[in-house]
Amino acid sequence: MAPLLFDRRCRVIVGKPSASFNVLEPDAVEIDGLRVQLKIVKTGSKEPNTAEVSVWNLSADTRARVQAKGSKLVVVAGYKDIQRQVFIGDVRTVDHVRDGAAWVTKFQAGDGERAFRYARVGESFSGGTDAASIAQRLVDLLGVDGGNAIARVRRAARTFTQGYAAHGTVQGELSRLLDGLGLTWSIQDGRLQVLGPQESIPGGSIEVSETTGLVGSPEHGSPTEAGQPAVLKVKMLLQPEIVPGRTFALVAEGARGGYVAGRVEHAGDTAGGEWYTTVEATPLGA
Repeated sequence: MAPLLFDRRCRVIVGKPSASFNVLEPDAVEIDGLRVQLKIVKTGSKEPNTAEVSVWNLSADTRARVQAKGSKLVVVAGYKDIQRQVFIGDVRTVDHVRDGAAWVTKFQAGDGERAFRYARVGESFSGGTDAASIAQRLVDLLGVDGGNAIARVRRAARTFTQGYAAHGTVQGELSRLLDGLGLTWSIQDGRLQVLGPQESIPGGSIEVSETTGLVGSPEHGSPTEAGQPAVLKVKMLLQPEIVPGRTFALVAEGARGGYVAGRVEHAGDTAGGEWYTTVEATPLGA
């Protein structure tokens, strides 16, 4: 176990979004030092990532403040010496329930969910419009940080000589556009992430081994789809830097080499018990 992976910590921030992407208003509620349970699921698909977070013993005033509609939820987790944001998303529900003498506040949230569910488009583009210009318009209507989307679409160098029509949900039209370019997209912490086949996100590879928090032995599973590479399931002490599309170097008995993270789940309780990241990954370049 790495020396830094002790003394688990988790902060929860709830507030209205500001005019800037992924920034909350100054009066946001910051919760620190209380018991927190979390389950965060992230994938590389377009469906919003999700978070279920429970916090114990908020005051009556704080319980009222976090109930405001249109709020975002930010979760920062890790250890005393290293903490990172593991989630930001739109609050779906806030429920306050009794647990003996304590109050437990339960949040459910989705990453970019309001934009995904409700943003719509009804526009036509003239002949000669390039795919990057159409993608830019869809990103603007979606209302999330564009991330690498425009730069990645521009690399596809596609122009629609006969014009292009986009009518319906923005997420549906963005999928149609990118599918035609052989690209996939997702929203990761409020930012668009667009990748091509066998691509990974920049940032370097993370080592996953017994000395850095690997738990047990990796498990070999079946491909998620016919013709796709087999999935490797890897469990480790909570690692905030593992996200869908990130590469990691696995050093374990029976499984060594480079892998790309697909589905990532962070789950734990600051009061004890589990505090793990579980990753479903495929071999790098497969």
